[in-house]
Amino acid sequence: MIRVNLTDNFSTLDRVLIVLERDHMPFAIARALTDMAQLGKATIAREIPAIFSKGGPPKPFTVNSAVARPASKSTLAAEVFIKNTQAAYLQLEETGGTRSPRGAALVWPGSSAPALHDSHGNLPEGLLRRLRAAARTTRANAKRARRASRKVGAGGAGAIDLPGKPQRDAGIVYFEGHGPHGRGTGGYYERLADGHLRRLTGFEPTGTYRATFAYHARLAAVIVPAFAPALMRRLQEAIASGR
Repeated sequence: MIRVNLTDNFSTLDRVLIVLERDHMPFAIARALTDMAQLGKATIAREIPAIFSKGGPPKPFTVNSAVARPASKSTLAAEVFIKNTQAAYLQLEETGGTRSPRGAALVWPGSSAPALHDSHGNLPEGLLRRLRAAARTTRANAKRARRASRKVGAGGAGAIDLPGKPQRDAGIVYFEGHGPHGRGTGGYYERLADGHLRRLTGFEPTGTYRATFAYHARLAAVIVPAFAPALMRRLQEAIASGR
């Protein structure tokens, strides 16, 4: 019978594994985890423009919302998370649900007219202020027109010859609570030349969101298959560098 004693070889292997576990592996794991955090951050930044492209490309503020926190040999934990400010409005994009307004109502664009959207599909800065001022002007003009029409009276030497009955509330008008004729949502409307109304902005009590972000699923799809190769690469580097 042939016997082979591997005791010495196992002792050597034990020592090698101890060195790997004590000296090289923590460094390799920390570097690999940091690689995965950076990969996750880059993935979110790359995919956000396609996820939230409705109405226009998202702002860089949203595109760059992910942060990668590196791992260390003592913690062996890396993170990829969304900054608090962006997370406040992206949370419902991840989970779905109902959004309630901070103020009286949520403001939504009511028309696809370019003047009602900026290049990112949002309401332009100061739009509501301008619409509010225009609605006040419309009310003032309507009051003057009604006073002038009453002065026409039955005619006579002092009568004012108006070309026709003034258009009621021509221009920008505001409906509170609900839209024209009690239908639809309140908001700012434009009365067109033919008398029809076009909604410019709508005020809604709540907003319903579908889960479209899939933040965690997107990270898992790239990080899970990439971690093992990254760990082997970082372990080889650690052994070669003597760390």
